[in-house]
Amino acid sequence: MSDKAFVDTNVLIYDHDVDAGRKHEVAKAVLAELWINRIGILSTQVLQEFYVNATRKICTPRAESRLQSAALHACLRCYNIVRTGGGEMPLVKKVTRYGNSSGIILDQPILKQVGWDTGTEVELRVEGEAIILTRHRTAADADVAAAADRVFKRHAKSLERLAR
Repeated sequence: MSDKAFVDTNVLIYDHDVDAGRKHEVAKAVLAELWINRIGILSTQVLQEFYVNATRKICTPRAESRLQSAALHACLRCYNIVRTGGGEMPLVKKVTRYGNSSGIILDQPILKQVGWDTGTEVELRVEGEAIILTRHRTAADADVAAAADRVFKRHAKSLERLAR
């Protein structure tokens, strides 16, 4: 796992502590880079330390702190978490009803990791119990026209006979 970077508890604390000044700005930038490049990971131990420290040091009973606490909980869903014993933990999402259909919400950090944005067309395929999403790629019009020209040239006589 040499291409991965473990994130220390203090970095997470400074990222969420808006009163930490320069340390807050640096931590915010470092974590953004790590998550976008998909190399930042957290251990379950760091998450436990973060939760305890964040709820004691950052969050107070005031209303705005409760909102910040909710933001901390929501943010944890976006992190790549590694069990202390090794092995990556998957991000868990809940399937939710949307009208007559069901779906999941993909958080912005997840979309950024794969280079997607709202409106990105995706292809969906099912492999066993897994649902695989990939970016939908379309051929350029010029490529399609060139392929059609090659087919028409190669099979011109057969196509003329079929047209009669």
